[in-house]
Amino acid sequence: MDDRSGWRVVASSTMFFGFWGPLIGVVPYVWMVISVPFAYVLGGVPALVCGLLFGLWQWKTRRNDVGPWARAARGALCGLAGCAVFGLAISHAQPSLSLMSVLALHGVPAGAILGACRRTGRPVKHSSLVCLTPQHGSARHA
Repeated sequence: MDDRSGWRVVASSTMFFGFWGPLIGVVPYVWMVISVPFAYVLGGVPALVCGLLFGLWQWKTRRNDVGPWARAARGALCGLAGCAVFGLAISHAQPSLSLMSVLALHGVPAGAILGACRRTGRPVKHSSLVCLTPQHGSARHA
């Protein structure tokens, strides 16, 4: 994977986690409709950090073909790290274990779900493309 496609993986993972992460994290509070708009206020930064770490991990290890359980474990670890960074930034004077546990309660499952769903896949090889040829309209492998 070259640098350009590697950064594309990181950027797309960051956007994917940044969009869906807060929505999954707010699921326990969805019965309070007022909490849904605040999901991005409180969960946006941890989700973006989680997506950034997940994308970097995929790029640097060059392992895009791992199974969904391995991606879920990566996502959970990245979600934990994203919540820890956000929790330390909020309570930098005196870190609170209870704040970290509440953040992790929402970030780890969201990271695991999104990690399992996120698959960049392998690049498509030219030989696996199917094209229609002008002769008789039949499909053949290029």
